[in-house]
Amino acid sequence: MALKIRNQLTRKTYKGVQKLTKGHMVIRSKYVAGQVLEHTSGLAFQVYDCCLNSCVCFAGEFESLTVCLLCSKPRYDSQQKAQNQFRYIPIIPCLQVMFREQDVIELLHYRLQCKAHPNRINDMWDGMNLQELLNKNIKINGQLQGYTYGELDTDIFLTLTCNGISIHKGIGAQHSKTEYACFLLELIILNLPPEVQTQDCYVYSLDIIPGPHEPKHLDSFCWLFYLECMCRLQGIQTYNS
Repeated sequence: MALKIRNQLTRKTYKGVQKLTKGHMVIRSKYVAGQVLEHTSGLAFQVYDCCLNSCVCFAGEFESLTVCLLCSKPRYDSQQKAQNQFRYIPIIPCLQVMFREQDVIELLHYRLQCKAHPNRINDMWDGMNLQELLNKNIKINGQLQGYTYGELDTDIFLTLTCNGISIHKGIGAQHSKTEYACFLLELIILNLPPEVQTQDCYVYSLDIIPGPHEPKHLDSFCWLFYLECMCRLQGIQTYNS
């Protein structure tokens, strides 16, 4: 599986490598390799129903609905199967993996090395919003805790980004003329230095909202991320190398 991911091998090429190495070494099928990876890493995606037109995700306050509130499309078909679904990838296991690599831990300490300049902005950590947040006590269920945001060296700050991508009709000049084929929800880790924050290996996808239209109630799709964060406000036990 590592061979396939790192080299971006197609399914056909992956099967070709299996045949080429047959009798010399065992390369499991893509499905089996994926199951092993999911079990050992904890990166198991979660499937949720969403509107046929991708208006809303049937989670949170919309969990019990059988019809979309915005376009009136039914949630299920005649066989009571969801007409549209998307997969959510939990972020917690991804963050835990980062603390297994010493080089990555050093990059995460960039936040601790930043010194705010009152009359100059060199980085987002010089911004007023983040500086005010660092001086606030964390509140859980309406009760203030005895520690502040960013008090621990291992505290992680995330920002959520959204972007529509037209997969089938091209990008660039044609992008603005086409409807979105899918809609990405991704996380950027603010602890990292600016020059590496947006590198592919450090940007984590939460989910890909299926098209053909962009979501009309984005908060319902973000609810799963919000819920995951709220359940971990008191901290996460993680091995730190």
